[in-house]
Amino acid sequence: MGAGAWFDLGDDERDALARAGRTSHLGPGAPIFTEGDPAYEVGFVLEGAVKIARTALDGREVVLAVRHAGDVLGELSALDGRPRSATATALEPTEMLLLAIPRFLELLDEHPGIARSLLVDLAGRLRASGDQALEFGVADAMTRVCRRIIDLMQDHGRSDAAGIVIEVPVSQQELADRSGLSREAVVKALRSLRSLGWISGSGRTIVVEDEGALRRRSL
Repeated sequence: MGAGAWFDLGDDERDALARAGRTSHLGPGAPIFTEGDPAYEVGFVLEGAVKIARTALDGREVVLAVRHAGDVLGELSALDGRPRSATATALEPTEMLLLAIPRFLELLDEHPGIARSLLVDLAGRLRASGDQALEFGVADAMTRVCRRIIDLMQDHGRSDAAGIVIEVPVSQQELADRSGLSREAVVKALRSLRSLGWISGSGRTIVVEDEGALRRRSL
C-alpha cells in the first residue's frame, strides 16, 4: 500500500486495521526493524518518513527506498514468513500503526479490499524495481541525480519565493546509493546543476529554481 494508499482504503478497512493495531511514535534515527531479524509485526506509516536499507557485501549501507505516510512496511516477511530483508529506520518524527502478523493475515481474509490494495502495491514496487534496473543500465549520472531530486521534490518540496525548497532527509551518500552512483559522481552532478542555475542551496537543503529544465534533463 505504497504512495499513501492507506488513505485510499475504505473507512471500514482503515477502522479494522486501527482497532487491530497499536500506534508508536518514533524519533529520527529510531529503528523499526533490522535486516535478518525475525518478523513479528507489519507497520503502516501514518506520519513521517522511513528509510529502507540493506547492507552490501562490503559493509556499506545501501538505501533502497524512503517510505512515507500511507505506506506499509514489513509485508513481505508477513507473507512469506522469512526474516526481515532490509532495515527500516525513522528519518524524522514518525507515527506508525503496528499490527501483529497473525492478526494482519486474518484481516487480509476478512477484508478483500486490503488484500487487493496490498497486491496493487507489490505490483507497483515490482514495476519500479524494473524501471530502476533499466535506469541504472542506460541513464547517465546527471539524469539519475535529476530524477532523484524530482522524487525528493514530490515527497518533500514546498513552494517558496526562491523556488521549490527541499529539506533532504538523506545524505549525499544515501542519494548516491539510491542512484546507483558513487558519492563523488553525485557531488559532481549537483555542482553542475548549481552552475546551470537549476538548483541552489547547501547542506541538506536543495532549492529547485528551474523545475522545467530539471524535468527535461531527467528524461
